[in-house]
Amino acid sequence: MAVSIPIVNDRWPLCRIIVAKTFALGVGPWQILPMWSKKRRGYGIELLSCSRVALPAVGEAKLRYRFGRIDGDLVGELSAATTASMLAGAGFSPSTDSIGAPDLRGHEVRIQLAPYVADDVTPVWRTEWWGQVEYQEDAMVPGAANPMGERTYHCVDGFARTRRWPMNRHSAYLNSVFYSHSPGHPGYNVGENGTVRGNCSGVSMPGGNATLIPADIDSKYLAHCWPGAGSAWSDQQAIEHALRIGRGDGEPLFDLYGTDAVDLTNPLRLMSQGSTAWAVDESETAFDFVSRVCRRQRGRGLVYVDWADDTNAPMGTLSVRLTVRPQVEQTLSYTTSWGPPIATSTLPGAFAAATLATVDLIGDHRVDDDSFRLGDRDGARYDCVESAGERIEVAVTLSSLDGSLANRWSADLQAAFLVIAATKRGDENFDPVFQSYGIPRSWNLAVMDHNAGASVSARRCDYRCDDTGTLSNPPPIGQQNDTSPVAIEVLPDLPFLDGYDYTTATAIPRSGGSETGEPSRRPPLPFIRKAANRYIGPDAVERRLTIYIGADSIRILSPDDKATGARVIGNTATSGLNSSHNTSTLGVTVALRLPHHVRMMDYGTNESGVVATSSTFKRKLTINHGGLQLWLAAPGCVWDLDQSTLTSEGCTPRRSAMAPTGGLPGVLRDDRPALGLLHALACSWYLSNRRTATWALRACGLLPSFQNVTDTASQASATVAYPRLGHLVTTIAAGGQTHDVGTPITSVSYDHQRGTTTWATDWSELDFR
Repeated sequence: MAVSIPIVNDRWPLCRIIVAKTFALGVGPWQILPMWSKKRRGYGIELLSCSRVALPAVGEAKLRYRFGRIDGDLVGELSAATTASMLAGAGFSPSTDSIGAPDLRGHEVRIQLAPYVADDVTPVWRTEWWGQVEYQEDAMVPGAANPMGERTYHCVDGFARTRRWPMNRHSAYLNSVFYSHSPGHPGYNVGENGTVRGNCSGVSMPGGNATLIPADIDSKYLAHCWPGAGSAWSDQQAIEHALRIGRGDGEPLFDLYGTDAVDLTNPLRLMSQGSTAWAVDESETAFDFVSRVCRRQRGRGLVYVDWADDTNAPMGTLSVRLTVRPQVEQTLSYTTSWGPPIATSTLPGAFAAATLATVDLIGDHRVDDDSFRLGDRDGARYDCVESAGERIEVAVTLSSLDGSLANRWSADLQAAFLVIAATKRGDENFDPVFQSYGIPRSWNLAVMDHNAGASVSARRCDYRCDDTGTLSNPPPIGQQNDTSPVAIEVLPDLPFLDGYDYTTATAIPRSGGSETGEPSRRPPLPFIRKAANRYIGPDAVERRLTIYIGADSIRILSPDDKATGARVIGNTATSGLNSSHNTSTLGVTVALRLPHHVRMMDYGTNESGVVATSSTFKRKLTINHGGLQLWLAAPGCVWDLDQSTLTSEGCTPRRSAMAPTGGLPGVLRDDRPALGLLHALACSWYLSNRRTATWALRACGLLPSFQNVTDTASQASATVAYPRLGHLVTTIAAGGQTHDVGTPITSVSYDHQRGTTTWATDWSELDFR
């Protein structure tokens, strides 16, 4: 429905400026600056413009004060001598009198607006902008005999002050001792191999030097501890803590707006339910850090400096905060086909948080026609979105007995090695013989158990994720494999952690206790088959075995063999080799990095409105997420030898790590829940149309609402709210059409000289690449 505005509304809103020398936690005292209106342009303080924006941008405001002899009046801050001279009727004397503009450097500023009222006596004031005077600039009339000019006050919003709050101190609570002024900053949580290890002790700071770390007055100055020895900081806790450790005495206490309720309509859950590892550089400021955490590309919400409505007490305390608003319309949730729904997989949308807005410009005579702009509705839409983590790692046991381990030396070199004297076999030319192995060049990727398949039958190990992230069984043996062994990388360590037992479906420390640090990954395991399902490890071989992993080789040797020309593993039937074991008895457990990534993929509608498929999509976006892993263990993989079963023929092996089912491997580490949430966020961005929009209206200020005419004859009207910063605009009616928008308002700016307010929506695209 078109908007019709009564002519009486066609006025600038009333405006006033109140200031305080310091914030003093919002108490003030606040003072009203004179804003003279004797003439049309007014004398004294004038509002030129102001803007409110979402992070990481900074809102600004400009004020002006004119001084000197204006229209016959002497305007400005007069000295005592000048005042006395004027009262005595004397003229202005440049040699004895002075005049200037108020000095407001560093002052707190509240710009308050009120709807026009006929008597100019009973306006309802409301703060529409808050910040500080960053610097002031004078423009003089250089040829004037008496002082004359104007001072412009350049202001930045109330959150910009955190650009001067350093993050080079922290508090720590270690071994029951509290350290309140520790230099440097340990960051919030620690990321190791894609996992988050908390370092929040949960102990509040008892007190401190306000110039470094103020006393804890709201239980949010939490102490740090060793990584892994405490709980994880939520993103909300990290933000609120960072805005306290560098805060000066009396400066604002910023909290994220809302409470962490179970209610999924609460936008604060966007920040409170995630725990991320945040490294902090000592040169970083609180503003830098908070802007990183609140980066809109993360999909965790749009954040901006805000305050509680002060209409009831416009000269009273200003209660400031950071408000979080959802960036998408519908609540985002997802389930998986490879496990139960994830508890943290639901993020509120603008619909649930009641922050949607529609805009109707048709028939509105206040519209600035030149201001209206619409972005491309297809500019950020793709037919297909793929989210990919790291390449999949799988632990397997290779052996020539099973056909999965091949020699990396030629028959000719072996023949030459066997016929020369032992004293000459130390030549480097012969190093590969009976020592260097690798994946067969024509390998079909079938692995067994180094027990001729008696324990676990042969299965292919080229595992991959389908579009839902579910592990799929490789093609059966006998069919052509679709993974080339040339594309597989042998890793220098295993995806098994030291000190962990993988016998059951959940890996646990053998000690039963918690770790004090990140366990290292185990080295590859060579071992010898002595009898059916009986093995000895590298330390039990007569001449101890050592293993080296190269780019295309697995070298297993005894250090003594080179000097003697012997081979502990070789051919027991060949004299002079002094071999204790044949190469067919050698097995080795290694980790293979497959060419396939842990991944998920979804399709949307193409430009014709038809759901795309794997053969019809035209625009595909792949987003790579570093550090997200999927570690597997093939069912026949020998991950350890059970020393409790030791006999003269060796030990029984431990296989079937993490209790694999259905022929699939055991899952040692699974970052698909984290990948799934990132993928759901990406799909909410890129599989639907959205566009940016900009428009401007005259004579409305930054007021929260206007009166829409419901009856032209009587000029009866109803209150209609303006869209506010952080609201998601669903549609905009303009030019006889209704356009879908779907982007949040990230900027509202007001030009008081023209009486024009401009709204702009933006959509900071995901950029994980």
